[in-house]
Amino acid sequence: MAERTMTRGTYLDRVYGGWLGKSAGGTLGTPLEGKKQTFNLHFYDPRPGQAAWNEDLDFQLVALSALRKHGPGITSEQLTASWVDHITYRWDEYGYAVYNLRRGLKPPITGAFNNWFRNSDGGAIRTELWGMVAPGAPQVAAELAYRDAVIDHAQEGVWSAMARAAINAIGLDNKR
Repeated sequence: MAERTMTRGTYLDRVYGGWLGKSAGGTLGTPLEGKKQTFNLHFYDPRPGQAAWNEDLDFQLVALSALRKHGPGITSEQLTASWVDHITYRWDEYGYAVYNLRRGLKPPITGAFNNWFRNSDGGAIRTELWGMVAPGAPQVAAELAYRDAVIDHAQEGVWSAMARAAINAIGLDNKR
């Protein structure tokens, strides 16, 4: 793959813009999540004044904070420590991962052992962040997604996260 260049200011602006777009989309879409009908939306009434509660955004915000603290070599264990410090969700794959962590298990075992949701899409949902921080570098985005997804997923749950992160990184390439 050809080398990509971008100024630090442009890079930070794009990550910030991507994050704002994700937050807006998550906030505006939250009231419609899980509904199976066609909507004809022209405006939001009432218009949200702040970001809505959304576990997908919460996990990525915690990961972004950990990435800023530890840098691009961040490990699954460092991401896990941020989860333990900041995440309180206890359902589905998150609950199984936290239960496994409390038993003393470490990633990637936490995502695989006795986890009925190991092949679910939670890891893949969190991957936009990894594409944003590694624009034009799908291998880097996939590796970061792996380090994240193995905390609460295994097999297809991890592979789909890696693939989606790589696709996001390619789609955010600044030379298109």
